[in-house]
Parts: sequence; C-alpha cells; structure tokens
Amino acid sequence: GCVDTKTYTVNIVCPALTITPGVLPDGYVTASYAHTLNVSGGNAPYTWTLDAGSLPSWLTLNSATGELTGTAPSTTAAASTFTIRVTGAYGCTATQTYSIGVRAMSIGDIVWHDANYDGVRNGSEVGIGGATVQLFSLGTDEEAYTSDDVQVGPDKTTGVLGTYRFDNLPANDYYVKVTPPAGF
Repeated sequence: GCVDTKTYTVNIVCPALTITPGVLPDGYVTASYAHTLNVSGGNAPYTWTLDAGSLPSWLTLNSATGELTGTAPSTTAAASTFTIRVTGAYGCTATQTYSIGVRAMSIGDIVWHDANYDGVRNGSEVGIGGATVQLFSLGTDEEAYTSDDVQVGPDKTTGVLGTYRFDNLPANDYYVKVTPPAGF
C-alpha cells in the first residue's frame, strides 16, 4: 500500500453578527429598567459579556439572554458608556457600544380660562396667573382624590401666563389639583 500525506488549510469565516437595538433609552429615577439585546446572524447559544467600560452600578447583564435589568437610583446620573460583546457557538463575535444615564421626570402645563368649557385651550383663552397647583401621587387604593393620596412637594403658584412645572419626579402615578386664585 501506498501512503501519502496532504496538508490542508481551513479558514473559518464567521457570519456577520449584529446586535440590536443600536441605542438604549436612559433610565428614570427609581423606575425599573428592562431591555433585552438581540443578535442576528451566527449560531446559538450566545453568550453576552461586558467588553469595555462599566455598566451603571444599578444595571446587570444576563449573560445567557442579553437582558439588561435593574432599578435606577433616586437621583439623576450622567451617562455611563460601555460596550457589550456577544459570542456565538463557534466563537464569532460582535460588539455594540451604549450610553445610559438616569433622568428625572417633570410634569407641567398651563392653567387657563376655559371660556367655552370644551377642555381644549383655544387661541383666545388666556392663562390664569396666581392659581395654586398641587401634585399628588396615588395612595394604596390607586384612586385619585382619596384620603390616602400623598402630596408631592410644595404647592406651586402659576406664573402670569398660567404656567407651572414640577421637576425631578420619580416614576409614579400622579394627578394635579388646581385651585383658582381668589375672585376668579
């Protein structure tokens, strides 16, 4: 018998992997955060890891599912920039860089004289300055205007154009109570 040896070179070409979404939303003070990263291309199973930077301290990355979860802190925070890497079954990888900060919410609007009682501000209906505006969060019964509701922050007085605004609010269910100025 004849015996021969032949050398072969095998080049492994990874398919293009793409991580989506390309941008993640910021978190909001005290609110739950849950967003799942997805990958297209390659072969499962996938492993998700932090490739560069640091996750915000309040977030965790599930290495099996690509889900980012956590509860944002009670104060706003500048964006943290980090890079996530996904690795497929045969070692093919992709990375995506994200920036996530923590924002506070605001509630504001205009108190106006609804002359035609339609609940819609028309061009001729002017704002009412000097009205008292109170912000409440719903109590445990989850119904507005009940005794277990809690006032959030101090009363606001509308400006000359009828404007008001409550800032730096955590995620919650709120309602606004307006008391018109004396003589209105």
